[in-house]
Amino acid sequence: MVRFTPVIICRHAVYTTLLFASACACAQLSTFPKQEMIDYTAKNPFS
Repeated sequence: MVRFTPVIICRHAVYTTLLFASACACAQLSTFPKQEMIDYTAKNPFS
């Protein structure tokens, strides 16, 4: 029988969050071609 202690639950929550965060970050970076990224960042008013 597996005991779910608070430490194990927290560890699983961290692993799950990291898994989803890495998948989202990869998907966001692959949507901009190089020229679109250059055009998009050229309009930045903070630079």
